Amino acid sequence: MKQAVEILAPAGSPESLVAALEGGADAVYCGLKDFNARGNAVNFSVADLAFYVPLAHQHGTKVYLTLNTLVKMSEMSPILHALAEASDCGIDGVILQDIGLGRTIAKHFPHLRRHASTQLAIHNLEGVGFCVDEGFQRVVLARELTFDEIAAIRAKYPADQIELEVFCHGAMCYTYSGMCFFSGSVGGRSGNRGECAYTCRKGYRIHNETEFPMAAEKGSFKNYLFSMKDMNTLDVLPQLLDTGIDSLKIEGRRKGPAYVHASVRAYRERMETAATAARERDLQLAFGRDYTAAFYQRGQFGDHPIDLTATGSKGLPLGTIEADGCSFVLEQDGLQRYDGLRLVTPQRDETLLSFNKYTVEDGDRMRPAKGARVTLAKNFPPGTHVMWVNSQAVNQQYRPASRFLGKRVAELPLLVHMAVEFDETTRDLNVRAYGRHGSVSRTLTVPSGDQKRALPLRDKLFRFGDTAFQAGEYHGPAEIDGFLPFSQLKKLRRDLLGELNETLKSGRSDWLDALIKLEQPEQQTTSAETTTQFALRVADLATLEHALKHQTETDQIDFVMRPTLSTPDWRKALDMLRGQTKPVRFALPMVLRKWDLRVIRHRLPNLADFDCEFVLANPAHFDLLAGDPRRKHADFSLYHLNRWAVEALEQRGIDGRFTLSLEDDKPNMEALLRASDAGRFEVIGYTDTPLFVAEACSLAALYGGCPGAKKCGHETLFIENEHGDQFQVRHDRCRSTVIGEQALSWSGQFAWFRRLGVATFRLDFTTRPYSADQMGRILEHARRDQVLADTHTENLDRILL
Repeated sequence: MKQAVEILAPAGSPESLVAALEGGADAVYCGLKDFNARGNAVNFSVADLAFYVPLAHQHGTKVYLTLNTLVKMSEMSPILHALAEASDCGIDGVILQDIGLGRTIAKHFPHLRRHASTQLAIHNLEGVGFCVDEGFQRVVLARELTFDEIAAIRAKYPADQIELEVFCHGAMCYTYSGMCFFSGSVGGRSGNRGECAYTCRKGYRIHNETEFPMAAEKGSFKNYLFSMKDMNTLDVLPQLLDTGIDSLKIEGRRKGPAYVHASVRAYRERMETAATAARERDLQLAFGRDYTAAFYQRGQFGDHPIDLTATGSKGLPLGTIEADGCSFVLEQDGLQRYDGLRLVTPQRDETLLSFNKYTVEDGDRMRPAKGARVTLAKNFPPGTHVMWVNSQAVNQQYRPASRFLGKRVAELPLLVHMAVEFDETTRDLNVRAYGRHGSVSRTLTVPSGDQKRALPLRDKLFRFGDTAFQAGEYHGPAEIDGFLPFSQLKKLRRDLLGELNETLKSGRSDWLDALIKLEQPEQQTTSAETTTQFALRVADLATLEHALKHQTETDQIDFVMRPTLSTPDWRKALDMLRGQTKPVRFALPMVLRKWDLRVIRHRLPNLADFDCEFVLANPAHFDLLAGDPRRKHADFSLYHLNRWAVEALEQRGIDGRFTLSLEDDKPNMEALLRASDAGRFEVIGYTDTPLFVAEACSLAALYGGCPGAKKCGHETLFIENEHGDQFQVRHDRCRSTVIGEQALSWSGQFAWFRRLGVATFRLDFTTRPYSADQMGRILEHARRDQVLADTHTENLDRILL
């Protein structure tokens, strides 16, 4: 087993950071109050970072800052402030999603490592190639990859080109990370901006549940179709390490310090020896859903990754309530008073309870032993399962962070270097103290004298005590001979550092002001577009036929290169598309696994003589189309909510149009369009928002395992949440896409976009079947800019969090 692999622990709070240090983490990742993908964790203030980053470094632990959210236009200046302050605190690197932000960091903070977040949805060799080209030092791979895929990536890209980080433990998103639009769509809380509403943990009623052998609870909302089990790779850790990865990432910035400590200790001990049963139990008691090895071993078919029956911590079984409604026989040792219980009735109703009101028939009441008969003060239905979900003993294995609080320094840390020169002839001692944003000097004459006396220059000058200064590099003699009271050296240090403090603060402020002014986007001139045009996006022969029937001379056809489209249908589609007056745009899907890429690479040569363009939807697509000179457009999932990202994509070869995001609001769209050439943007005017795109199959969960295509038929599930919102789970072979019963439509709002300079509107007919009449009705409303009935506008008229 590889031993040099980093254990990277979550630090959603200062307490969790300290727990990670004591558990033996090599690195931690944490977020600020803003700009990270776990906005609802406790997170860190700058003052917290100023204290805890040096503390982590004293333990030999690196600190990575998560800025892995999409940045709005109004946030460009604040995020520069945040970066400058975090950099001064000594962070080791940044985990990020926004490629424009990545380039900005490389430009202005080149000393910081850049890690490509899993939110970038890097799930193939080509995606890693993009990260290498962008100069990232590390990429966090999608959780959906297999051992073989990871090993193939390592074989092509050694660690000196880019480090590979994978998740080893913790909660899993149902969808590919970075592709969740459910939370933002139904509640305006974008998971891509750290405000996830955890819609995947909600229960749903299934309207066609009678067709499944593991009959879901009819009429109930207790069917957790998208609730993933927790990843646990302790049993397959040797195989995971053998793939050549560099970092094991533990998920959990919303979880407490007990979880962080227990998980770090478990993986540390498993890497060095073997995890004990006690460590496994600690994990369950800190926070434990049912476990899965995710997709590492079986790929798309997974390791039964969905838990249909529960969403929270299950804990360990303690017993079952007997006929009297309050008693059970204890099945575990170690339970003590005030531990946490979870009681689950036969009807799957749950109650969380503190273990503080009870009686014990025999033995120790405070710590009843296994086999003891316990009677609770509250009654529950017979057959209720009693689960142990919180243990004081586990919580007490780490020391609280509060013991450090008295040592805090209020000011932002200032890294100080010192250069000392002594002229033996003139006896002049020149001391220069300097930092990133300025320097000051002092000269002092040192008398000689008849007797030699050692003056400890380094010891007296290069010490900072309980100040905001941090020691950097010292250059010069450690001591010299001469007669000088130590008090004069101390005064020299005080005067020098006092002036340096003001110089560095002023210099830093001036530098930051200049940086923000430099990066401030200017209003751009918009390309003149005389005619509104529509792009009609389709993905199969039937809808292509309808689109060609309704197409006008100004309409452009988008055809999705769906790998599951049969070869005969692909050839027919090409025949139908030849002779278009406008270039056909071939759109690449957001997800292309290695088996998908084989199909795409086989079909791309068919387009050699085609008058066509491409729409890119994932970073991998740049590598896939490398060297192809034809026009390239950026789909909304190549996120560009700010001017930095637009410029980064332009530099990567996007010479066509950019797509305004479905997950955006009017104020940000307007700011982006005014700072850009608005004529190069298009609007998705009608679509079925892909709320989830997932490899985990809800049909397989309902069947108790994949029954095969002939039996399941890749059937669509029709579901409803407890608020009455209805959805569909559609299947393209074994990949699931969740859409709303109602489509998104911004028809009726097109005039607003036109006033800002946008002239192209895309209408998407790719996810559900459409008749020719349905498509015609939608097109008629869109051309007239009329509101479509039975649709929604998502976040257009509200502020996206």
